[in-house]
Amino acid sequence: MEDASVRFLLENLNRLRLHQADLISDVKDQMERLEKNLLLLKRFLNESTGKREILEEVTARIREVVYKAEDAVDVYVSQALEKETEKYFRRASDPPGKLLGVVEEVESTGARVKELYDDQRQIDISRSQTDSVSDSESTPTQLQKLEGNQVSFVRQDIVVGFEDEADKIIEYLNEDTGELDVLSIVGMPGLGKTTLARKIFRDPTIEYEFPIRLWVSVSQVYSARDIFLTMLRDLSWITEDMYGKTDEEIAQTLCARLEREKFLIILDDVWTTKAWDDLRDAFPSNKKANKILITTRMKNVAYHTNRFREPHMLRYLTSDESWKLIKLTVFDNPNCPRNWKSSEELLLICVVACRL
Repeated sequence: MEDASVRFLLENLNRLRLHQADLISDVKDQMERLEKNLLLLKRFLNESTGKREILEEVTARIREVVYKAEDAVDVYVSQALEKETEKYFRRASDPPGKLLGVVEEVESTGARVKELYDDQRQIDISRSQTDSVSDSESTPTQLQKLEGNQVSFVRQDIVVGFEDEADKIIEYLNEDTGELDVLSIVGMPGLGKTTLARKIFRDPTIEYEFPIRLWVSVSQVYSARDIFLTMLRDLSWITEDMYGKTDEEIAQTLCARLEREKFLIILDDVWTTKAWDDLRDAFPSNKKANKILITTRMKNVAYHTNRFREPHMLRYLTSDESWKLIKLTVFDNPNCPRNWKSSEELLLICVVACRL
């Protein structure tokens, strides 16, 4: 069983390394340690498939520490992108130190998971000897099938200023529009498109309305084949022979699976109209009021995916909202610590500067 939260963070780390290496140069060692340990946790999860005795505890521990790691990475990257205040915020919140602490926690979790896995393996061996029945063991050549109808799992981010916008989009997504409908969230980098989409993805009414919810990170460099296979894996609808099929056959298989139930698919960070064209045929146009939500920085992408519906243009945060977001991100609290009160005026100036 591969937990999607682990895969989601590994994909983000890979994109950072490929496309934003300069932003993480100061924490390269921490990032490499984090990725190494995440891969270890992923392997333990895969090898635990079928061992229900340890899956619940292992999965809960891993998700908790992965969310902390994703928070630390997001905070570091978002602050590094604020060029006007980069040095100040690094000094204020010490992201490298926070990252190091999270890396150590991931390593500690990995050690505990290994203990649980080893203990369970010994129990399995004892049972096998007692019952004279061999437990089926996973091998590297066997495909690890996900249990149940799972969907990609994303963390609940700090959300400031998006409440009304989220409500509007959720209301639209719950409308019975008949055929497949596409809505795009458009905004400049850093405005919070992905954060808003995550909030919508985790909304209880959305979870209830759509039996299938899939989150796909497309990005500037993508492989339609890999995206299709990932979606099939999330749907527990994949076999070993699938990897030998053509891209068209894989897309047809995905389309056939999606036709069975009402779905919401979020395509995050779509850069080009070609990306949509490459993926479009895998999404059925049946009468189940299915929805696709796209985040993009390109208006032409939004109009290309649906020329009949205006995209949702993401606004800038107000000064008050920006100030609240900084306090929650830096201090994990809506108020400044007492010993920071003297710096509050400087921070407010930084908020205004970042919005110019």
